[in-house]
This record gives sequence, structure tokens and C-alpha cells, in this order.
Amino acid sequence: MPIEPPQLQYVGPTSNVNDHRVYHAAKGLANVWTAAIVAGLAVVMTGSVAYASAQASTERTNEQNAQALQQQVLVLTQRLDDLEAKLDMLTVRMK
Repeated sequence: MPIEPPQLQYVGPTSNVNDHRVYHAAKGLANVWTAAIVAGLAVVMTGSVAYASAQASTERTNEQNAQALQQQVLVLTQRLDDLEAKLDMLTVRMK
């Protein structure tokens, strides 16, 4: 024969679940985790934007260096052409 637990009836004031400190602490902890995740994503996004910006700056600098080098080559080519023309004039005069 199983023993049945006594039937108890509580008569008195009860509190709402929202009144408990543990409930509020749990809700606050959930907000902290959400804030940590959002902050982590913000750090990752900031880092990726900074990396992309630095890479674009480097590529732009390389492009500018290539253009400057091309200009220098053109100037040297023009000087060589001028020197060649002067040498041709000198050799024609000497003949």
C-alpha cells in the first residue's frame, strides 16, 4: 500500500514571478550576453573595414608608384631620343 503525500493548501500572500531578484538577474545576464555578442561583431566589422582600407591605400600607392615610374621612363626615352638625334647630326657633319 503506497503512502500518499499529505494534501497541503497554502493560504497567504503570493508574489509575482517578476518580483524575484533571481528572475531580474537572469534577464540582465541574457542582456549582457547579447551586448557581448554585438560588441564582438562590431570589433570584427571594424577590423575588416580597417584592413580593407589599408589594403586599398597600399594598392593606390602601388598604382601611383607605377604611374610615376612610367613618367620617368617616358622622360628618359625622350632624352635618349634627343641624344640620338644630336649624335646623328654630329655624324652627318663629320662625313
